[in-house]
Amino acid sequence: MPKSPQEIPPGSHLTGRGLWAEYALSRTPIRTVLWELADEGVVVVSPRWGVFVAEWTTVDAAEVISLRALLESHAAGRAAHSRSDSQLEELNRLCDRMDTLAEKQVDGYRPEIAELNHEVHLLILESAASPRLFNIAKDLALAP
Repeated sequence: MPKSPQEIPPGSHLTGRGLWAEYALSRTPIRTVLWELADEGVVVVSPRWGVFVAEWTTVDAAEVISLRALLESHAAGRAAHSRSDSQLEELNRLCDRMDTLAEKQVDGYRPEIAELNHEVHLLILESAASPRLFNIAKDLALAP
């Protein structure tokens, strides 16, 4: 059974031959996916050395958080003026659901809160009505 991307440790060397065998895909789709992952910062392509799973440090994480804070605060300001009533209702629903989960603290509640939190951030970005801002900030929100 192929490994999920979360199971490949940071710093691992990814070879085309190994990926072709593991995922039963030809070279072209593997190369396409690797370039997309490189664009997202998930892998690092090093000329003459190959492709490696990116290693995230606390400095990397702090940089992403700082950039998100700048972009998402701008998005929140825009969203306050451009959001629809239905977007506001959905935002309130998501927040109420997170409050309920936090109060009850049923086993396994944290991953659900994390997912709902992610949805809140995406909804605020969407409500800002700026496709470029959405695409830039969305990619940061998906960073490891």
